[in-house]
Amino acid sequence: MQGPLVSIITVSYNNASTIDACLSSVKEQLYEACEHIIIDGASTDGSQEIIQSYLPKYFISEPDHGIYHAMNKGLNQVQGEYCLFLNADDKFNSNHVITELVKSSANLDLLCASIQIFKGKSLYRNYCASRFKPWMFLFGHQPPHPGFFCKTFILKELNGFNESYKIAGDFDLMLRVFSNPNLKWKTAKLIAVNMQHGGASSGSLNKKQLMNKEVKHSLKENGRTAWTILIWAKYLFKVFQIKVF
Repeated sequence: MQGPLVSIITVSYNNASTIDACLSSVKEQLYEACEHIIIDGASTDGSQEIIQSYLPKYFISEPDHGIYHAMNKGLNQVQGEYCLFLNADDKFNSNHVITELVKSSANLDLLCASIQIFKGKSLYRNYCASRFKPWMFLFGHQPPHPGFFCKTFILKELNGFNESYKIAGDFDLMLRVFSNPNLKWKTAKLIAVNMQHGGASSGSLNKKQLMNKEVKHSLKENGRTAWTILIWAKYLFKVFQIKVF
């Protein structure tokens, strides 16, 4: 399929156990007009050698100031009309994901696709983009970041991620994207990415407290209602996404 250039950004730090599957899922995409940009945080576990064997379009390995600093470095290198972020422990759900994203995003600025979250090889949660509505930002709820297929110029005009955030930088960027009243977007009935459970916002109560504090700050900074009780209520959305084994 001929179409616009798509940029895939992967940030990595000591992900030797998962990076090969991630890179392989990019290489196997049937859509040919792709560039893969990899920002490594000076890994010491053999990740760099694995990455170099795939000959990505752009690869740099150096210390950074956190995940959102690394993502911004990747965004600065993007040449594609559309871009998306694929984390080093994630992989595309199939080899036609990019083809379907491009096809479904015709005449749009943004397409939100679903993801599946795994614990090891077991499906843990379906993070369904089609249920998302912009009012859900008030609850600290957002579309799945790995399924966020956006025109590059929009992200660059917003100066990318706010690097002062430790966990909620993706929430903040999406909130600012959706603040544009002229944004042309839709959700897609497509599972784009298989993601491993255990990201920066998962796990301990301290992480959740920090994330919700940052979400509240982002809402205030962007002129939105910011009630703590609403933000914590977002976990009700997640209850309905959990796979019952």
